[in-house]
Amino acid sequence: MVKTSKEIGQDLYNYMTKAEGCWIVPFEYLDKESARMFLKCFMSGDGSIGLYRSRGKKNPVLRVRFISINRKGLEEIAMLLRDYFKINSTIHILEWKGFELYLISQDGKIRYIKKIGSFKKNHMQTIDKALKGGERD
Repeated sequence: MVKTSKEIGQDLYNYMTKAEGCWIVPFEYLDKESARMFLKCFMSGDGSIGLYRSRGKKNPVLRVRFISINRKGLEEIAMLLRDYFKINSTIHILEWKGFELYLISQDGKIRYIKKIGSFKKNHMQTIDKALKGGERD
């Protein structure tokens, strides 16, 4: 499919509102593969995949989360995760008035990093470590 720059501009306008930070997931264009790419791209820009030490735990814990000031957009990402990949998530308010959507179960986190992932170099390094056994729940 080929789009001209005018068409691309119109698509961007259609999926963003004039309010700062508002965007929506373009469900009507997403099959499972394009949903995977949408999530991977979003994670690469506004997501976090990390191994963190928790108090009282010997091994690091894998955390996968998306961050935005747009709660509705994160709710739509939660729908994509649930409907296309059977991954459950939850959304919390951050101190700075933003929101974070994070994956709940260890199985969902592993499924995410295996099936979707990220283009970001440090995320890919963390994914490699986690898949080699560096993560625990």
